Amino acid sequence: MSDSDGDGVCDEFEVAGCTADNACNYSADATDDDGSCDYCSCSTAGMAMSAYTMTIEEHASDIVPGTTTYRFYVNMANTDDFFSSVYGNEDSPLSMTTADGFYNSQFGSTTAGGINPAFLPFFPDLPADSWVTIGIESQPTGDQAPISTVESASQPWVSAFAFASANDGGDFAMDDATGGAWYVLNGSSNGLPDAVNNRVLFMQMTTSGGFSGAMNVQVFEHGVGAESLYMTFSFDGVGTFMPAGGGDPILGCTDALACNYAASATDDDGSCLDLDECGVCGGDGIADGDCDCAGNGPVSGYDCDGN
Repeated sequence: MSDSDGDGVCDEFEVAGCTADNACNYSADATDDDGSCDYCSCSTAGMAMSAYTMTIEEHASDIVPGTTTYRFYVNMANTDDFFSSVYGNEDSPLSMTTADGFYNSQFGSTTAGGINPAFLPFFPDLPADSWVTIGIESQPTGDQAPISTVESASQPWVSAFAFASANDGGDFAMDDATGGAWYVLNGSSNGLPDAVNNRVLFMQMTTSGGFSGAMNVQVFEHGVGAESLYMTFSFDGVGTFMPAGGGDPILGCTDALACNYAASATDDDGSCLDLDECGVCGGDGIADGDCDCAGNGPVSGYDCDGN
């Protein structure tokens, strides 16, 4: 028997389908992705939508030795949703706390709109600069808009993103009566989600330790200003986070020991597969490479009987 794509499943047992666990038509039986994944029709298909979530993920490591650069995104429910602002005040506190502070390049900027991409090859630490944004990672072009900021006189958070300032890389909060925000005006293309992941970038931070906090965001559903959605995301490290008060669940296998574990799932849908279903060539599992088609050698630490 042959395994032409080297995924640990014999060719005659391959099952075509959608293998992305956050798609509406995800198939736990599929071993080969056939490009059919659908992220938009969950509500009409009678399946739960993931709605709006926040993802924090590692973007790069050791641009500045010993640090990791993270990016923060809001995942949209609709392709025409508009990300308006990140904000905080006494009714909706915003906070960012890091164990070791975060890095600001002397050649960087407090907002991504101040990053000149022509400078990146000349200043090796510039890609690690920490900044706030909405949808862009350098100077705006075309119908993109620069990022505007507002802050309270008693809580000058912008300086936390400024090299050599009094609060360079320090913790910050927006929780007084005046509050603060960074934002773009409706109609700016950088407020729309990207075509690949349907999400909007809103912050980059480089740090050597842990971090936690809470972010409040405003989204215009379908780009309609009168249809404002306000969501608060509490976080601790990397991951995908649901808004406060819940939201529609992300269904999938939440058992980290299962071969089809879905890290983004918030609610278990009963689809978890036992290890003995994962390691058998031609079995029902979807794990890659637990053993080859000849039953040789566990790659993941389990033998071909899942032991």
